[in-house]
Amino acid sequence: MVSARLSRWLDKRIPPSNSVKLTQRSVFVFPTLEGLIFCSLLLLLLLTAINYQNSMIYMFTFFLASLFQVVIFHSFQNLSGLRFTFKKVEPVFVGESAGFLISIGSENQNRSHYSIGVMWPDNPMAHLPVVKPGQALTQLSVPIVAKKRGYLKPGRVLIESRYPFGLIRAWSWVDLDCQMLVYPAPIEGRYKREASSDAVGDSLEAQTGVDDFKGIKAYAAGDSLKRIDWKRYAKRGEVLVKEFETPVSDTCFFSLSDYLSADMESRLSHLCFDILQADVAGDVYGVRLGTETLEPAAGHRHLMHCLQALALYKVPRHNT
Repeated sequence: MVSARLSRWLDKRIPPSNSVKLTQRSVFVFPTLEGLIFCSLLLLLLLTAINYQNSMIYMFTFFLASLFQVVIFHSFQNLSGLRFTFKKVEPVFVGESAGFLISIGSENQNRSHYSIGVMWPDNPMAHLPVVKPGQALTQLSVPIVAKKRGYLKPGRVLIESRYPFGLIRAWSWVDLDCQMLVYPAPIEGRYKREASSDAVGDSLEAQTGVDDFKGIKAYAAGDSLKRIDWKRYAKRGEVLVKEFETPVSDTCFFSLSDYLSADMESRLSHLCFDILQADVAGDVYGVRLGTETLEPAAGHRHLMHCLQALALYKVPRHNT
């Protein structure tokens, strides 16, 4: 993890941006464990050459030291000139792994880059074998596990390479200024279902309307004259009125306060599960979150609206 002091220093040296090019200001190099062993071997050879005044050992020591300097240069050059650009990320549920899509390209016209690793802190590393100059931008999905709902800001991404020979590690911490939306984890739970008329229960009722013919009844004061069965009146002299009905659709409200769990996050997870089930069934549904009410609707757009409301419910603005 990047400490607070180091993070402030990096913010000044490598400011957050959706697109970052690696330069001498943003690439750092240091020997790996194998590199430190190699340096120790060089020191041992130098002491041996001094002790025995052996020109062959001197020559071999200086050759290895020169090789080490070349490795340092190529390790730096392997990252320098690469441009990393954040493209997109899809919302996920808590506990799932999301892939931040990052495009990687080389701005060097005559040099390829090899064995590039990219990772968020405490997450698996994504590897890129080679980036060639002049080729189309390479798309790399860098995974991260979502641990809580709301907007997740992953912070700085680690970019590193140990090419060539693994003696030097070149790396950089880049903030691509990106975030993703995390929905509550869907967990099945108990709830009360309400009809759209706010009556308790989920039984379907019929409403008087003009859609389906129900039957006829005796005329009563206030009935529309347009609904009188004039043919029957002409034949039998009876004043009867046609009745129509409109069945109520399977519309319901899911209310956060109706769930039995005491923990708010658990109730949000139960509500998330039921919303997903209602969407699969094609139901028309609304959602109540405290004082906020999402009116009944159906379809993918309504589902996304509801899930976003769940993800951001009582989440502070600075939440990351």
